[in-house]
Amino acid sequence: MICLVLQVLFVHNHRMISPPTKQQAVYRHLRGQIMKARLRPGQRLVIDDIAREQGISAIPVREAIKLLEAEHLVDCIPHAGARVTSVTPQNVLETFLILENLEAVAVSQLTPVYTDVLHEELSSLVRKMDDSLGKDDPESWSRLNIEFHRTMAKQTGMPMLLEMTERALDCWDRIRLLYFKNQMTGHLTRPQSEHHALIKALSKRDSARADVLIRRHNQSALKFCLSLIDKKANTTPPALP
Repeated sequence: MICLVLQVLFVHNHRMISPPTKQQAVYRHLRGQIMKARLRPGQRLVIDDIAREQGISAIPVREAIKLLEAEHLVDCIPHAGARVTSVTPQNVLETFLILENLEAVAVSQLTPVYTDVLHEELSSLVRKMDDSLGKDDPESWSRLNIEFHRTMAKQTGMPMLLEMTERALDCWDRIRLLYFKNQMTGHLTRPQSEHHALIKALSKRDSARADVLIRRHNQSALKFCLSLIDKKANTTPPALP
């Protein structure tokens, strides 16, 4: 199992220089389809069909599905095949607890070495997010939001932290697309104000304040997500338009 998890991390690393193997290519394709909610919870992954679509044998598809199972994105049930996993309140809780602590590490590393260049990079993203809110464009805001949080992790210079943060952000985006894609409007003012406050704390190199803000930011998002999921209890996630 440890070897399989390490293989997942290796395949998921987008900074690989060499061309992907068939297994890696299928893994990335299927993972992308799951994370973008194009493969829905409960949907079957038929190995022969996927192999035919990709023009390859069943072996690399089977290996790719094993990697997805190790990531808890696919359930492989004996005599029933592989299905895309569901998203539960526990998944949401786990995602935000992990993200909160990863980001707390990120801001603790960034605060002492916060530069004008990084300040401008983060401020530019937040200004674009402000524009998205002004245009009532939550999809653009969401994409920029992920880039904002990814940028903080990247600028720590800690590859493992970046890798783990990217995976947590991928999980959050999948949750958003499945449950909240058309329900973000009117709920983004608070998180956006928290972005502004976080940048201010970082610019002052106030590590204690930055820690409080990034934790509150994730806790507020968790509370919001769980409240919406609670309203949708025992219902199927809405279909994507």
